[in-house]
Amino acid sequence: MLFHTLLLLIWTTRFASGFSSTKSAPPTTAASSDTTDTTTSNDHHNKHGKTIVIVGGGVGGLAVAARLASKFPSHNIQMVEKNDRIGGRCGSFTTTSTEGTFRHERGPSLLLLPQVYRDVFTYCSHGKTAEDYGLVMEQCIPAYQVVFDDGDCIDLGFPKTTTTATTTTSQEAESRSRDKMNAYEEHGAEKWDAYLKTTSAYLDCGLPNFIEEKLDLPSFPAFLIESLQDFAKVCTK
Repeated sequence: MLFHTLLLLIWTTRFASGFSSTKSAPPTTAASSDTTDTTTSNDHHNKHGKTIVIVGGGVGGLAVAARLASKFPSHNIQMVEKNDRIGGRCGSFTTTSTEGTFRHERGPSLLLLPQVYRDVFTYCSHGKTAEDYGLVMEQCIPAYQVVFDDGDCIDLGFPKTTTTATTTTSQEAESRSRDKMNAYEEHGAEKWDAYLKTTSAYLDCGLPNFIEEKLDLPSFPAFLIESLQDFAKVCTK
């Protein structure tokens, strides 16, 4: 289990490095060349710079391109995208039926690490915030809803702390969710708590050490304890 967890964290690091890394040219995301592309509009800024090609115009590619353009204004930043739009899963599309027109989000079910998004704006604008550009991210309570084949559903993802305005409503909704967990399975809510404890330990260790590549030794004990507990359960069966 520990070995598999480490592999998962390393894979996640490689997958997310183009989005979260502040290095000038991540090898899995960008390739640089001394050859100037005379067809680009930034050619007049590229007399003494390099041409850097970003492969993929998703969130990670856009973040890398923005950081590079901000850090190296003399470089020619190009982006290659297979689709007819950039942004990856950050976007929406509409469908029209006899019931009306509906907008569907392309994005993931969860937006994690909102501070990473905010940091891109701060880094590239030299002090301005995402809010200055009209981007406001608000926490969804609950985070999402799971719908089963039979139509039954359960709300999941409640914050540890809430504001005064949402405390009562959030607590009532979380209480209903935990009651459903216990109805689905004996001690279901307690098992959910144990699962969250384990994943929190993995995230607290994986984020700084594997994704941000900043050694954080205090986060390892909880990570190892949770990993070894799972290993012990397998061994005792």
